[in-house]
Amino acid sequence: MPQLNSSINSKSATDCLIKVCYADLSFRRTVVLKHVSYESDEENAFYNEIIHAVNNNNIQLVVLEEIDNLNDTINVDDADWLVVVYFKNCKALTEFNVKIVFEKIKYLIIVSDDLNEDCTSKMKSIGNVINKYDVTFVFNENKEDHFKFMTFIPQIDEETCKEIVTLPNIVNICANGQIERKTIFPSKNPKDIKKCPINVGMGSLYPFGIINHKEKYKTFDRLNETEVRGLDLDLVKVIVNQFNGTLNLYFIYKKEENPFGQLDFIPLVLNGSLDVIAGGFYRIYGNVVAYSGIYTSQAVTWMYVANRTSKSWQSLIVKIDGLYIFVIFHLIYSCVWCFVRKFDEQAVDFRNTILYSWGALVGTTSLQDALSLKQRILNLTYLIMCVHLSAYVSLHLYYFLTVLEPPELLKSNDDVMRSGRPAFLIPISKYFVLDEKYLSFANASEECTKFQDCSDLSLLRNGVTIILQGFFLNYQARTAINYEAKVLSAAENVLTVYYEMLLRKNSPYVERLQKLMTHLFEAGIPDRFYRHAIGLTVIGKAHSACQNTVSNSYSCQSGCKITFDQFAGVFYLWLFGCVLSCGAFIFELFGKIGRA
Repeated sequence: MPQLNSSINSKSATDCLIKVCYADLSFRRTVVLKHVSYESDEENAFYNEIIHAVNNNNIQLVVLEEIDNLNDTINVDDADWLVVVYFKNCKALTEFNVKIVFEKIKYLIIVSDDLNEDCTSKMKSIGNVINKYDVTFVFNENKEDHFKFMTFIPQIDEETCKEIVTLPNIVNICANGQIERKTIFPSKNPKDIKKCPINVGMGSLYPFGIINHKEKYKTFDRLNETEVRGLDLDLVKVIVNQFNGTLNLYFIYKKEENPFGQLDFIPLVLNGSLDVIAGGFYRIYGNVVAYSGIYTSQAVTWMYVANRTSKSWQSLIVKIDGLYIFVIFHLIYSCVWCFVRKFDEQAVDFRNTILYSWGALVGTTSLQDALSLKQRILNLTYLIMCVHLSAYVSLHLYYFLTVLEPPELLKSNDDVMRSGRPAFLIPISKYFVLDEKYLSFANASEECTKFQDCSDLSLLRNGVTIILQGFFLNYQARTAINYEAKVLSAAENVLTVYYEMLLRKNSPYVERLQKLMTHLFEAGIPDRFYRHAIGLTVIGKAHSACQNTVSNSYSCQSGCKITFDQFAGVFYLWLFGCVLSCGAFIFELFGKIGRA
C-alpha cells in the first residue's frame, strides 16, 4: 500500500472514513469529492483508495469539478452529505477556502500531518469562521495508523458572556481503522454558560405562568421569581440549571383567551433582548422564531352543568311504562269471565265484572265468587297476575324513592349542541373551529368576557361553555357540592392545544434546549409539573367529585330505607280523603235534620 510523505497509511485512513460514514450518516449516505489531479503518485493513490472504499461499501459517491457552490449544486435534504477534502500537510491548510462550507453539510478535512504549534496558529484563523459548522479535521499522529479527529467548539467567556473560539477540541480517535466513539460532528452549542444570564419572557396563562398582580406590569418589566409560579417556570428552572446559567425573568403581556395575531413581543426575541418566551404559547408565529418542541398539551372541551332530574309523581308515572299490559289482561279476564258465566248458564253483569276485577287488580276488593272449577282456575291465574302487578309497582316505587339517577351526560360535541342549553362564548375567540354546525351554534351563543365569567354564567343558567382543561379542573373542584361535581366536561374534545416555548433562531441555546425538552417530555417531567401547578389536591378533588357523581347514581340513599318524608304524600292524600268524607257526612247530616 503506498505511503504519503511516509506519514499516512491510506488503508487505515479510508477505513476510518468508512467508519465515520456509518457512525454519523444515516439517510442515504453520500460522500462528495472534488476532482483533483495531485502532483505525486502517492496522493493520487490515496484519492483512488477513497473512491474504491466508498464504492465497495455501498455508499453513494459524488465527484465534482468544483465544490465552491455546493449548496446550489445539490439539495441538502435529499441525503446526508459528507464532503472529504485532503491536504498533504499543515502548511497547505492556508489554501483551505472557508467559503465552501455550508449549513446541513458535513466536512471531513484530512491532513497528512500532526497538529504542531505552527499548524495550531493557522487553525485559529480558520476556526473563527467555521466554528458553527460541522467541520472536523483529521490529523495523522506520528503513528501511521493513528488519527485524531478535532473540531472547534465555541466557549462562553465568563466575563463578557460572549462566545469565543479557542484551540480545537479532540472529539474522537481512530486507530487501526476503528473509531473510539460514534461522535464525529458534535453540537457546536455551549453546554456550560458559566452563570451567564438567560433572559426569559413569561406570559400569563393558567397553569403555565401564574403571575401575582399581573395587572401592574407591562411588557418587558422585570419580574421577581417569587411572584411567578407554574409549569413553564419549573421547566425554565430545569433548563437554566442544565446550562449552568442565571435566570432573568421579564413580564410579557398576552391575551389569554385569544393570543392569535398578537406580535408586539416578537421583536424582543429577534433583537436578542429575550432568549426564551414561555407561559403557554403555541406554534403560531411562523418561521420568524424557533420553537422548543412540544412539552405538553391541553384539551379544549365543552363544560356543562350536571343537574339530576328532579323527582315528581309525574315522572314516576312516566317511568312505570308497562302498566298497559296489566290493563289489557284485566279486560281479557273480564271478557273470559263473562263468557264462562254465560256458558255455565249463570247470571253475570259485565259492569260489575269490570269493577270487581279492577278492584282485585289494585288490591282493594275481592273477585266475584267462583261456582265452578274453571271459574276457580280463572280467578287463581288472575290473582297471580295481581300479585305481580303489586310487586312491579312496589319495585318502581322503591326505586323512585331510594335510588339516584345520573345527570344528563353529554358525550359528544353534537350532544352539546343538541342539548338545547344556552352557550356562553367569548366573542373574539369563539370562531376557532371551521365547522358548519359549530359556527351556527356559536352565532346563537351569548357573550361573556373571560373564562371565569363564561363558567359562572353557565353554572348559573344551566348552560355550556368552552374551557381549557387546566381551568376546568380547578373550577370543577371549586364548585363541587357534597363531594359531587356540579360541572362536567364532554367526553369528546373540541380540539387539543400543543404548547411550545419561543426561542431566538440564532441563539446558541436552540439545539441543546430542543434536545433537552425532548428528554424531559419523554421522562414525563412536564406532566408532573402540570399537575403540581394546578395542585395535586385540586386534581384529586376534581376527579373524586366527578367519580362520585357517577358512582352515587343507581345507588341507595340513606341505606336504602324509605323514610316518612319520602312517602308522606300518600298519607297527606289519605288525610285529605278523610276530610272530604267528614265534610260529606256533615253535609248529609244537616240535610236529614233539615228534612225532619
